[in-house]
Amino acid sequence: MTATLPADAAPRSLDGPELGEQAANTLSAARDVCDAERVRRIRGTAARLLCVLLAVAAAGWLGVRVSDAAGVRLEAGPALETVDLARSVPQQGTYHVADAGGLLWSLQSPDAADPAEYAFTPGHDPGAGPGFGVRVQVLVAGEAVAEQTLFRALPESTRQLDIAQEGLAGSLFLPPQVAAATPAVMVIGGSEGGIPRTEAAAFAAVGYPSLAVGYFGEPGLPACLCSIPLEYFAHAVAWLRTQPGFASRPLVLWGASRGGEGALILASYQPSLFDAVVAVAPSAHINGAFGDGAVKAPSAWTMNGQPLTASRIPVAAIRVPVLLRDPGRQRARRR
Repeated sequence: MTATLPADAAPRSLDGPELGEQAANTLSAARDVCDAERVRRIRGTAARLLCVLLAVAAAGWLGVRVSDAAGVRLEAGPALETVDLARSVPQQGTYHVADAGGLLWSLQSPDAADPAEYAFTPGHDPGAGPGFGVRVQVLVAGEAVAEQTLFRALPESTRQLDIAQEGLAGSLFLPPQVAAATPAVMVIGGSEGGIPRTEAAAFAAVGYPSLAVGYFGEPGLPACLCSIPLEYFAHAVAWLRTQPGFASRPLVLWGASRGGEGALILASYQPSLFDAVVAVAPSAHINGAFGDGAVKAPSAWTMNGQPLTASRIPVAAIRVPVLLRDPGRQRARRR
């Protein structure tokens, strides 16, 4: 389900009052990890009905005007006055687990070639501005009985230190206050290249100091994901350890897509470098080079000057906790 709700999803009255009384329903919100406003509860009489929640966002995205929507059907018993999205599992729709932020992270674009792979996140495209609005509606019998517009935006309350020295390219994001035992996060992106500042800023917004590391596609770095030495990331860790408050702070490595592959490779070949690893949509294999010039590269990754050729990642060598994430699934593995 994308911009419209199917006809067979029209809700029906269960044990609720007249539609005229439902106009008093209100929506309340909580914040998610990107400091976005998140739909949390639906209050009022519509909670006694089978409701459809529809979230629609419109914003400039890569120069194209898009309209995105997420929708779910939720049912509450006649004795309930509140539907809690953090506890209610949708009967059908764009997400299928109890999650207060499900309407936001499941936004899909009808203009995308594969809507399921579309990511609607503030900050990824400078042309899209600092954020975008999301209109959330409660529909009963196809009629909107409550509505609220939320705003998703990246936080501005963290300190940012850009790094372009000692062969490194990255940005360090520091929350206003950090407890001594709070882990730091090193963030590496995927095949898009560049410095993954959006993700690191989101971690810092909830209190985790984060280092966003670029490893190709930045001045002074390879133009493609080609022959990237694992030692480069060890160098980034060594630099971070020289910063005030980081000498003995636990360090988590977070990587997505090809960065998730890189995270598992680093944890396998350099098992003492990090205290935990999060790999989002990784591969189980060491894949080849990617991008302009990749045809001439023997591999995407190297160690001790030697290419890491295509093979399964030796994850049995990992000695720290690992969290694997993929759309709709997540698994934890402890060594």
